[in-house]
Amino acid sequence: MRRFILATACAMALAAPLGAQTSPQEAEASDLIEYLLGELDSIRGSLPEDDAPLAFDERMNRAMDRALGRIAPDTHDRWSREVRTLEDRIATTEGLRADLLRKRMTAQSHEALSAFDRLLGREVAPGSPADIEAKLAEADATLNALRTAREAAIGGFANDLAQNHGVTLTHDQAAAALFPVNGALIVESAVTLEVLAEVERQLADLMAQGVAADIAGDYLATASITRLMHARMLSHHLDAYDGTWLPEIARMRDEAEDLMARTRAAKRAARSEDVQATYDANLAVQARIIDITRDYETMLRARRTDTARALGQANEAADAAVNTLQTLETASALTGLMAESFADYDALSQIEVPDLIPLDDAEMFEQFRDISRALEAGS
Repeated sequence: MRRFILATACAMALAAPLGAQTSPQEAEASDLIEYLLGELDSIRGSLPEDDAPLAFDERMNRAMDRALGRIAPDTHDRWSREVRTLEDRIATTEGLRADLLRKRMTAQSHEALSAFDRLLGREVAPGSPADIEAKLAEADATLNALRTAREAAIGGFANDLAQNHGVTLTHDQAAAALFPVNGALIVESAVTLEVLAEVERQLADLMAQGVAADIAGDYLATASITRLMHARMLSHHLDAYDGTWLPEIARMRDEAEDLMARTRAAKRAARSEDVQATYDANLAVQARIIDITRDYETMLRARRTDTARALGQANEAADAAVNTLQTLETASALTGLMAESFADYDALSQIEVPDLIPLDDAEMFEQFRDISRALEAGS
């Protein structure tokens, strides 16, 4: 009951003044604070009883996963599916258009309408130049509409992040975030850290209002939990790099290099200059595939390095957070001593929100689309 009363009081204290604008981060942070206060006893019960690394305490991991699930957005996945569906339709229509262009080259110039065609109300005979031209015009119109819809979907993704999560992207940044396989993690990191930083800011404001020591202890414990959530999120991210994407892309690169080696051997064995020229053309394509795959792997490894570094720092903060929670449990009866410690506590609002995604070469992300799909299919 006390947790319910405390959470309700906290929600009232965090409520925006009448007529004030509340940002998406402020609203999400307020909801998360209320949830964490309600779950505080359960989370405290999940504290490791010894000095075992936090990452191996499954009870705490499950508690952090539940908390992360309240704010980790599915925005990227929803819009990525929309954009890729449109791209599939674009590819299908482009294939249809190419087939029509081929048929136009061999179409009969004067193909008369049959009685059946006239019965169906057709104005031109199927397969005639006029029919093919009409279908080409329809394909071009469809392609224009699909490409416009794809651009609108990318804009919708950016607008969704801005309106619902307070993360602002340019159109190019939004497109770049949708194409790489790790784009969802980058978006999740940006959104989640914005909310966690706002949680700490709001709790610092509440403690600055001179609340009772035992209530301030709960606020401090809740603020400490943000460090555990941060570490848990980064642990999930590192698992994705090490467990799925980097091994899979290494396999793809090895297969491409093996194919190139076999192609070179076949070219050396070929006697015909025409056949050798065919192998040369294939080798050029294979070299480009390997280059793009290596660029993609380099990008993933750079992000993996950043994630590992951030996780190391977050684990240090998480260890300190656990120690803070354990200290609060030990000092729960010493309200005067706790009040003194709160006065000196200045560790809130230290989370830094990283850049969403670098855009050194926007065209590079366009080339990554097929690799992203192959990686996702293998995950």
